[in-house]
Amino acid sequence: MEKVKLFLMLVIFLVSSLFSKEILNISFDENVILMGRVKDKAGPEFSVADIKGKNLKIEKIQNLQGLRFERKNKTYLIFVKSDEMVSDFQNGLVIETKFLYTPTEKGGVGTIFSKYEIKQPRRTFSLHIWENPKIKKEKKATIGFDISPDGKTVESTGTAYILEPNKIYDVKVVFIPQKQIEIYVNGELKGRKKTKLKKLFKSNAPVGIGCRFYGESPINFFNGVIFYIKVSTLSDTEKIASLPDFVNWSYEGAYQKDNGLRGKIVLNGWWKWYPADEKKINPPSDVEWYYRKVPGIGKWFYIKDKSGKRITKINGKKTTGYEKAWIERNFKIPEKWKNRRIFISVLNTKGGGIAYLNGKKIGALLPNLPWKYEIKKPFKDEYTITFL
Repeated sequence: MEKVKLFLMLVIFLVSSLFSKEILNISFDENVILMGRVKDKAGPEFSVADIKGKNLKIEKIQNLQGLRFERKNKTYLIFVKSDEMVSDFQNGLVIETKFLYTPTEKGGVGTIFSKYEIKQPRRTFSLHIWENPKIKKEKKATIGFDISPDGKTVESTGTAYILEPNKIYDVKVVFIPQKQIEIYVNGELKGRKKTKLKKLFKSNAPVGIGCRFYGESPINFFNGVIFYIKVSTLSDTEKIASLPDFVNWSYEGAYQKDNGLRGKIVLNGWWKWYPADEKKINPPSDVEWYYRKVPGIGKWFYIKDKSGKRITKINGKKTTGYEKAWIERNFKIPEKWKNRRIFISVLNTKGGGIAYLNGKKIGALLPNLPWKYEIKKPFKDEYTITFL
C-alpha cells in the first residue's frame, strides 16, 4: 500500500480540497405535481420528498419554475428519509434558496426549510421569514435562522425588515461552528452573529420545506413561491473566509511534494493559539482564538488577534508569562491520497506536548524528538489537529 506522511513540524505537513459536499438539491418543475414527489439531485440518501397540500401548482416567473406554497392550502414537503441528514452538518452547513415572498393578513413565521419539531421538542435548525402585519412600511418581513445544540435552547440570527412583498430573493445562510452564522440576501451580508455552538442537535424530527412541525403535524407554513433549496457542507473557501485576512489555510504556497508513491505537504503558517488553563485537559471550544506562526521561536514569538494587532497581554497577564498553550488548525486529506496510508508527522517540539485529533487524544510528544501518528481509515471529510 502506498504511504504518505502528513508532517507537522512545528513544522507540519498536509492538504485540502476547495470543494464542499452537496447534501440536498431540490428544484421544481411541472412533472413533480403529477408525481407528488420531488427528486433530490444530491444523491440516494434522501432521495425523495412527498408534496402535501391542496391545489398544488408550479408557477413560471422570470424564466424560473417554482412551487407555489399557500398557507391556506397547507402546502409543504416532507422528506421520506431524513433521520440521519443532520449528521452531515456537524462541521457546518450552507443553505441556499431562491423564493418569492407573498404577504399574509395575519403574518407570523413562514418556514422555508427546517428540521425543527416544537412539541417534544426536537429542534435542529429552521430557516424562515418573520412577517409583521402591523408594520405599515413596504418592507415588513425579516429572514431568520435558528439552530439548537440540545433540541430545546435556540440560537437565533436574523436580518432587519428588508423583504418587500412579491419580490424574488436569493438567500444564503452559512453556519460556521464555534465562529459565526451569516445571512446573505441577493449577495449582500444582511445578518451575522457569533456562535459558540460546536455541533447541531441530532434530532429525529422530520425535514420539511415550507413548514415546521408540532409533533407530526406541520405548522408555520410558508406563503409564496420556492424555486429551489440547496444544502451543502462548508467549503474550504467559506471556512477560510471566516479566518483573519493574514491567515491563509488554502495551502497556496505551501511546500508540497508528491511522486505518486510518497507525498507531503507542510502545514506551516498561522495557527490558532490560546494560553492553556492548567485545570483543563481538553481542547478549548468556547474561546476567542488568537493566532501564532508555526514554527515559532519559543514564547517570544508574536501573538496576534483576529484584526492582526499584536497582543502582549491576555486577561491581564503577559503572553510571555504563559508556560503552556493550545494551537489548532483544520485540514483535509487530498482525494488522490485516499488509497494511501496517511501520517501526521511532527519533526520537533522544544518542550513536548499532547496531540489531539478531532478532540480525541492521540499521543504524547517528547521534548526535541520526532513524533508521528497514522490516521485510521475510513477517512473523514475534515480533521482538526490540536496540540497542547
